Amino acid sequence: MSTNSFVYDHSLAQIYGIANPLGKVGLASQHRAGLLTRAAFLSKRSGPLTSPVKRGLLIKEAFLCEGVGSPPPDAPSMLDPLPVDTYLTTRDRLEHLTMKAGTSCINCHSTMNNLGFPFEMYDTLGRVRDKERIFKTDGGFSGIELPINTKAESKDIESGVIQISDAIDISSRLSNSDKALSCFVSKWTEFHLRRSPASGDGCLMNESLNTIYGKDSNQGSIQDMIKSTIRSEHFMNWNYLSK
Repeated sequence: MSTNSFVYDHSLAQIYGIANPLGKVGLASQHRAGLLTRAAFLSKRSGPLTSPVKRGLLIKEAFLCEGVGSPPPDAPSMLDPLPVDTYLTTRDRLEHLTMKAGTSCINCHSTMNNLGFPFEMYDTLGRVRDKERIFKTDGGFSGIELPINTKAESKDIESGVIQISDAIDISSRLSNSDKALSCFVSKWTEFHLRRSPASGDGCLMNESLNTIYGKDSNQGSIQDMIKSTIRSEHFMNWNYLSK
């Protein structure tokens, strides 16, 4: 969630703004930090425009294990076109459409949007930006660029409301979040058991979680957790052929 090095090829080098066409490099730490700031994640959860909703929803469901539910039947699937000569960022349009007091959208979108807004520092391909190019309804560039706002607040990551400055900040907070670590352990347990965790799996999950936290002043890791799992009596005696 926080590493800033990766193996890249010529195409990725252009997206990440790197001169060398092949190799492994440490990216500028102020722009990249872990999985959520990679081009694959960012571009997969975009369309013609960036999508704070898609990016925030994935974090809520996959990294925090919190469901959102289905949207109301009348919920629009795309942002409405702007009136002629009206120019707003994607964030401003989304806030206006889904986060106005009294709308049916605000309860879910106030959480999803705020988890996705910090990633507006990247465009649809995952390139770093500080301004958004605004396009006209016919697809042509309007000639206008508006400043990006990546600030948000969330009560989903920690026990209280926290202020988030950008994608690097939220990645750091998730990597140190008890909720995110517990969610990861739940996903890991589901993966290696090949079923959803049940009430009887509590001890197994606690052991994995304690391994990640480590002992005394020694911080654990995901690698430690995986090793602990495959060395456990439960794993070695599990008859996977019967599942």
